[in-house]
Amino acid sequence: MLPGTGSGPTIPSPPLVLVVRPRRAPDAPQLARILINQEESRVRDEAGAVVRAKLTITYRRLADNPERHPHPTRRFLACYAREWDDRARISLASHSPTGGAILLDLEGLEGNRIGSFLMNLVVAWARQWPDAEVNPIILLAHQAHGDNTIRRNRLYEQFGIVFAYTDDTKAAGTAREMRAAQLQPWAHLPENLSVLPLKSAFDEQHRELDALRQSQQTMQLRDRALRGELQRAMAHPLRFAARRIWYRHAALLVGAASLVVLGGLSLLARVR
Repeated sequence: MLPGTGSGPTIPSPPLVLVVRPRRAPDAPQLARILINQEESRVRDEAGAVVRAKLTITYRRLADNPERHPHPTRRFLACYAREWDDRARISLASHSPTGGAILLDLEGLEGNRIGSFLMNLVVAWARQWPDAEVNPIILLAHQAHGDNTIRRNRLYEQFGIVFAYTDDTKAAGTAREMRAAQLQPWAHLPENLSVLPLKSAFDEQHRELDALRQSQQTMQLRDRALRGELQRAMAHPLRFAARRIWYRHAALLVGAASLVVLGGLSLLARVR
């Protein structure tokens, strides 16, 4: 039983939008935008010290096409708990200090550091309690598939988590004991990721919609002009054909006419 009673207030952080570009081509057009929300709840003892805390990070890929069904919302979870003997424990993967799992479901965006970004938020949060023991993460062999094994292991190892692997394939293993102070958050954001406050993301989207609206209006004007041209061509086909011949061969016709005129002038000069 942990000290403290009841549920602490939920404290939301301002939502943000993660703009994702290809990891190997950070200057390329964006691949996706991920809406991220963070909420924290805390329980304190009579002295005001935190005895329990929970972090909930929700993420959802924003639809690229307005007609597309919304993408599902997923979660990253973490928690802190202080025991009666003042020992503290942190889980980087659950609201339970003794269990949990991390699942990243963003089909088609694998390998672009989105999971690492979310885990970095968890790691930075956990370091508030540097002396807390980090609940060991267990890697299971059936979760390892080809390149996914490297990505999965790297997700944790980049933050200072060291594993004792069962064999050279590194498909299975258990994280060594460590404290939160040993976790290593990112020193800087990767080049292919950028973060926008929600208001800035909306402003940028509004500008993009304005550009698309202007492009659509231009296309509509061109379409209207082409339809008018087609109607005139159908009403006066010979006139239309003559105009098309003139537009396509004006230079040649003018040149030929010039030669005829010059030839006529030359002939008149000889007659005289």
